[in-house]
Amino acid sequence: MALFTWEMAVAPPYITLMGRLENRWESLLLVFQGESYWGLDWVADGNLYVGSFLDHVDRFDGVTGAPLGIIPTPEASSPGSITFGPDGMLYLSDYFGSQAIVYDEVTGGLVKTFLEELSGPNSVVFADNDDFLVASYFNNRTVSFEAESNIGTVFAADHPLNGHRGLLLVPAAPIPEPST
Repeated sequence: MALFTWEMAVAPPYITLMGRLENRWESLLLVFQGESYWGLDWVADGNLYVGSFLDHVDRFDGVTGAPLGIIPTPEASSPGSITFGPDGMLYLSDYFGSQAIVYDEVTGGLVKTFLEELSGPNSVVFADNDDFLVASYFNNRTVSFEAESNIGTVFAADHPLNGHRGLLLVPAAPIPEPST
């Protein structure tokens, strides 16, 4: 199993993907684009998609790092965290637009917008039932959205980490029965 991490720098902006192979870290991909990047997702086609704060998502070859073009996101003022959902659509958080947006990656068309309860959304993850959670930085909440509707409900509020920036869902282990 490989562990991937990424980092960004403001000047000059770049992305370095590192993989841990056995006991050493190796640089797997270095991308320089001169932009402000926030979130990324590696998808089934093997390519890397990176949210740019410049109103689009960049696509890169997952092996060479070569640019493959962009997906325009004119409805998003600041695309941040991105992920592909179980439906194959591109989900992104729009930090300053306070919305989560869904795009069809193939056509680039807008599919759906989620606004309810969001203020500075910056992380999107999917639950096992295909609903998704969004970290909302400025109001210190995690909002859950039903997969088939635009209804958002507060999943958790007043986190101990004021202004959380990320979410990670970890499967719960079954609780063992007490022994007699």
